[in-house]
Amino acid sequence: MVFVTRGDLWKKRAKWNRDRILQGIEGEPSKMQKRGLDYYGKLMPLAYANDPIGILTLARRLMSFFGGLTKPFMRFGGKADQRVTVHKSCALAAENFMLSIAAADFDSCPMEGFDAKRVKKALQLPCGAEINMIIGVGKGTPEGTWGPRFRVPYEEVVKVI
Repeated sequence: MVFVTRGDLWKKRAKWNRDRILQGIEGEPSKMQKRGLDYYGKLMPLAYANDPIGILTLARRLMSFFGGLTKPFMRFGGKADQRVTVHKSCALAAENFMLSIAAADFDSCPMEGFDAKRVKKALQLPCGAEINMIIGVGKGTPEGTWGPRFRVPYEEVVKVI
């Protein structure tokens, strides 16, 4: 299974989500519906729009700086921040896929070290697409790949506060 990000489709996705919210409104929109409409109609364009000169990036960074002076504020600047956010969202979708595969009694293996350029070409993906993750799916073996399975100890990766 190949997970692909499409940061270039943000306008289409924002419109699609906004249209779904609008379709669900009967009469006066609820507070949650208004928040959804604002998110997809105002916040997403502000967060994802780019211009050739970088004025929008500067505006986002200034808003983040001044907004963060008085309260917690999402720091969202340029294309690199956008790319990271898109890849994180895709990785969460991949995680949910892996959990659902496990619930269906299959094993999965997220893989790194692949040739993204060749995979992209083989799948005939457009220029704006990026490979986020490749996940092998099937029935595992009791002996594992390199011997018995093991995990880093829980207390080394999770801090309870």
